Amino acid sequence: MVLGLTGRYCAGKDLVASLLAERGWIVIDVDDLGHGALAARAADVVAAFGSDVGDGKDGIDRRRLGARVFGDDEALARLEAIVHPEMVREVRRRIDDVGIGGKVIVNAAILEKMGLDKLCDAILFVSAPMPLRFFRALRRDALPPQRILQRFSAQKSIDAKRLRKDVDTYTIYNVGSIRHLRKKVLRIEANLLKG
Repeated sequence: MVLGLTGRYCAGKDLVASLLAERGWIVIDVDDLGHGALAARAADVVAAFGSDVGDGKDGIDRRRLGARVFGDDEALARLEAIVHPEMVREVRRRIDDVGIGGKVIVNAAILEKMGLDKLCDAILFVSAPMPLRFFRALRRDALPPQRILQRFSAQKSIDAKRLRKDVDTYTIYNVGSIRHLRKKVLRIEANLLKG
């Protein structure tokens, strides 16, 4: 069973992933894979965006790169063309490593845009109202409000309506307590595993 987990910035995907990990699901965090892909393709990223996005140690300064690409659709597309293919290969490899009978979560905000939805047996979309997500972003990431709004804008295409219609898709509204969220997650998990 491969479950795609998606949603917008600060909706609560990581929290849902951790609740399912407690239940034995193996989580593939695509953001983490992005860090590895950035490190592996650092020379290509510097060539595309300039030496000022480098960290001086053959790596990438992710904050400077983020400031450059969020809010600039063309720059973001260039970065994605460099790192996404490597990330997708690594997701496929990790799913294959788990093998038959495993329960895998592919946690990716841009699941559909990366084509990772094609690897999934079901999809879980985590949603929360924009003001709540904004507050969570301020508290969690300590970014200036304008940078948070740029990230929101960069994810405007992430929408449950755009997800595949040929697989079961579940939406969780993450607006209450963790206890309340856990109940919703357990209900969906039971649905997924009964078949």
